[in-house]
Amino acid sequence: MDGSEMVPGDSEPTVVIPTQSLPTAVVEQKRKRSPFLWAFLGLFVLLIIGGTLAAVAIYSYKLGTDKARNDRSENANSSPARNSMTPVKTASPPSPSPSAETTSSPASTSTSDATEEATPIEWTTAASGFKEETGKTYKFLCPSGGMSGIIWGNDIYTADSSICTAAVHAGVITTEAGGEVVIEFRPGRQIYGSTTRNGVTSKNYGEYPHSYVVRKP
Repeated sequence: MDGSEMVPGDSEPTVVIPTQSLPTAVVEQKRKRSPFLWAFLGLFVLLIIGGTLAAVAIYSYKLGTDKARNDRSENANSSPARNSMTPVKTASPPSPSPSAETTSSPASTSTSDATEEATPIEWTTAASGFKEETGKTYKFLCPSGGMSGIIWGNDIYTADSSICTAAVHAGVITTEAGGEVVIEFRPGRQIYGSTTRNGVTSKNYGEYPHSYVVRKP
């Protein structure tokens, strides 16, 4: 402006300001963190699903166990209780033979006259084939060489016991010789014992409505 000649002087180099950017290590670190985060989230979701399924399975198992236990309890309560004090006969009592029924008709009309002629019977004949009236007596004739039948009781026998076998057990006659016996009906008992006498073993039994005793004529 004043007309002086311009003279070149010293000048400072131009300073280039670099652009701001994240270091490569920081970018790589952020990129590495992303897979771990997703893996953690996936594992967390799997744990929640697995725990839910396990809880449902345990609840279903417990529910089924309780139902089965209740069913068993109901079946046990609905089953009829058995009386353990009442024994069960191991064999059916022998039925009276036709000959005994036909030949015993005259004797059944007598009340207590044991002096009448003895009525022949078989070894399978039971006292239940006759009129089971308390105090009523009958005289029978057991054949020789017989075969023991089934009896229940000791001294006092159930009415469906074999008459001749009860007589052997009571010592009135023997199986080989047979012989005459007299029976007398008695009231029923709550229980009948079991013993072995004279080679005959009687059976025990519970309550029975009619009984009889055996004695010599």
